[in-house]
Amino acid sequence: MASDQDLKGLKLRTTGGAQDLTLRSIGATPVRMAAPDTYKSLSRGTLDGVLFPLDSVISYNIDKLVKHSTEGENFGSFIVAYSISDATWNKLTPETRKAMTEAADEVNKTACAAVDRQDDETRQKLKTSGVVFAPLPAAMHASVAGKLSEVGNEWAKGLDGRGKKGTDVLKEFRALLTKTDG
Repeated sequence: MASDQDLKGLKLRTTGGAQDLTLRSIGATPVRMAAPDTYKSLSRGTLDGVLFPLDSVISYNIDKLVKHSTEGENFGSFIVAYSISDATWNKLTPETRKAMTEAADEVNKTACAAVDRQDDETRQKLKTSGVVFAPLPAAMHASVAGKLSEVGNEWAKGLDGRGKKGTDVLKEFRALLTKTDG
């Protein structure tokens, strides 16, 4: 039977940051690597696996090398941020700020729905190519989820220690998740 001990020492590709914290928390070894280098590293055995958005598995031809994927776990994903400095924002008229805020709210809704659709389509393509999606066994899932539950706090603490507002951002993020889910 699989256990979280099976994750110990696995070399998995990350983008760094929170993904590194995630993998360390479950006993795996994070390997920071540019996405284009992943195929070669997997084919040579330098990597045991990847933390990738599903679409990237196909984009980087990783589907030719991997035959298994976890399902139902939250190891994080990609983030797209469009930002504007406070100085520039404050120069905009109230009408422009309102229009931009409304447009951003709409784009967030439609973009998230588009990503969900794309994930479903990509999952089906991967299944068709022979990739097997499976949940972790219940005991392993519970153990991994418990370990992952502290990753956000560790991330925030690291930012706090550098004079950034990590804890404040995490609190706001979690509040928004609760608001969205509820």
